[in-house]
Amino acid sequence: SSDREAIKAFFGGEQEPGRLMGLMNWTALAKSGLSVGFEISFSATRTGDGSLFYAAILRDISGRARIQHELMMARKYEAIGILAGGIAHDYNNALTVIIGNLSLARMEIDPGNMSLHDTIMDAETAALKIKDLTNQLSNFARGGKPEKKDLEMGTLLSELRDLVFCDEER
Repeated sequence: SSDREAIKAFFGGEQEPGRLMGLMNWTALAKSGLSVGFEISFSATRTGDGSLFYAAILRDISGRARIQHELMMARKYEAIGILAGGIAHDYNNALTVIIGNLSLARMEIDPGNMSLHDTIMDAETAALKIKDLTNQLSNFARGGKPEKKDLEMGTLLSELRDLVFCDEER
């Protein structure tokens, strides 16, 4: 392996006493089965009689690897938050136009055309619900806590059914 070659190169090459000769990262398997990361630094020192003495320092860097992983995940969440904020902003802009036009259309229709009036009201209600979801997404993007609400499942399912399926009367 490349680790063995690096160690052979270190011990087989010229060593300059008192200077760091090598720095490697190694992963070992602990008795528990978990991978443990190590950083190994090598150096050579001359003893009083002139012979070389080799020293190696092993550092457990598992904590460093965990912190680096947590930092990477935090950066990913931050990027997702920025993306969510941009999407929420664009959706809010589009929904403002949609809701405004639906309100104008509702004012312009013939008062006797209840079927069209109800259809526009349903579209407006759906757009307002999407706007509420978009506001929650925007809140998430700013780092706020998600909004929790108690819902009556029967009512929610009924509203979803009405949004997805048209009443036969219309």
